[in-house]
Amino acid sequence: MSAFKLFRQGAPRPSLKERAASLKAMAARLVKRQSGEITADQGRRMMVVGSVAAAVGAPLPVLAGAALPVAEPHPDQALFDAETAYLAAREAEIAAQEASSRAWDAYWIVVGDLPLVLVAPRWARSDTAHPNMPLRREGVYLAGALTPDRERVAIWTAKSLRRTISAMPRIYGRAGTTPKIIRSLRAILPVAEAYEARMADANARFGVREAQDKTDDAREAVRLSRCIIREAMATTPAGLAVKVRQVAEGDWLKADNAVGGLIRSAALVAGVPLIHPSADFDAAGWVTAWEGIGGRALKGEPGSGPNFYCPLNVAPERAAVVNGELTRLIRLLEEHRDAISRYVQARG
Repeated sequence: MSAFKLFRQGAPRPSLKERAASLKAMAARLVKRQSGEITADQGRRMMVVGSVAAAVGAPLPVLAGAALPVAEPHPDQALFDAETAYLAAREAEIAAQEASSRAWDAYWIVVGDLPLVLVAPRWARSDTAHPNMPLRREGVYLAGALTPDRERVAIWTAKSLRRTISAMPRIYGRAGTTPKIIRSLRAILPVAEAYEARMADANARFGVREAQDKTDDAREAVRLSRCIIREAMATTPAGLAVKVRQVAEGDWLKADNAVGGLIRSAALVAGVPLIHPSADFDAAGWVTAWEGIGGRALKGEPGSGPNFYCPLNVAPERAAVVNGELTRLIRLLEEHRDAISRYVQARG
């Protein structure tokens, strides 16, 4: 089979160094300090490269003391920047979570318990639960909330009450129980309006949404910095120390994803060759064959593997040949996914 041009899509992917620098800038924005409050101790904590406070002293004393780079630019500078960004983002995440908890506590004090009269009756819940029911066709949607005993229920909102009141005569007719239901809904409409007004006022006063957004931003910065540290290969003992500190933090549920990179970095620093079961597999040839039949192999985002897309819009006269080759390549992908994924992630 003839060689097939490798698939490219969009702008060139930023390098690891560029991603680490961008993440470092993001973390700096997350950490808010008033002018003059940055102490010498805080500065030392932010300069991870020059600190051994987080290093693993007992198991690996040599690596624990190997955090100082010896030259500029250091070969593992991207790792240092990523760890600096990680610690800054982690501090910002903790502070944001505490601020968010305080904001929500104050919010609920002002809002108070959910008025039970707003809990929607069974007929309203069943009508809004199915797209073919009358109320749903009228665009009536109930909100979700927690009762004082923490039970999750469907509740009336002012908007859903107004829509239901307007739709009742069209859906259920003007006689029967319709007038009685309309009167009951109009009676609880002021309760819904007052409750939502308290919610809006409390949200504006305590900024619960903004606090949650800051927490989410900091959590994402922590995740991205972890991904960069996990993916980068250390080439010096100082860079290897960064990866050791990340794995030895104590979050063992997340450490499994980082152990492979740690072992490969240790082997690289120590000059020990690693023999992989798929070491002799031609990953480049597999990708060429995959893209030759119209498939795509795309590099994934930080923290995720590559994406493999099957061929689309195959001409009928080529279907038999393409399907046979597709079956063969999928079988090879299942057997050598690690080697193929490493190749796709490493190429441009």
